[in-house]
Amino acid sequence: MKDHRFTVAGLIIGLTLYLVVIVGGLDLFEALHVWIYRLEAYEVDELIVPAFIVLSFSFYERIRNARRKFAERQQRETFLAAMKSTQHVLNNFLNQMELFRIVAEETPDFDPKALELYEKLITDTTEQIKALGEVTEYDADSIWESVKPK
Repeated sequence: MKDHRFTVAGLIIGLTLYLVVIVGGLDLFEALHVWIYRLEAYEVDELIVPAFIVLSFSFYERIRNARRKFAERQQRETFLAAMKSTQHVLNNFLNQMELFRIVAEETPDFDPKALELYEKLITDTTEQIKALGEVTEYDADSIWESVKPK
């Protein structure tokens, strides 16, 4: 009902106006015609059509902007959900790799240089994931800048 409050308000006003016309015996079209005829003396009637056109285009522009903002908000929410999901998957992967490191350290013939390289890769990846999670502007440049190797 909340989404249709203006439609309901318009319906109530329209039905009320209709009842007033029926009960009161008024002819609204004729009253509007008389009102416009009276405005002829002030030359205001020439402004009615241009004003209607301006208001119509303004209304159309507001609707268009609202739809655009809604689409942008949906894109941002989708991006954030995708980013959080990706971070979750990568964090799980890093935890599994930590288990691999523990096993590798306990293996006697495992090359220590490989473990050092492994530690550096895990540290770099962890920092990039954290940087990606701290992005505040959701444009391509900001995102790429946050994960750029330092």
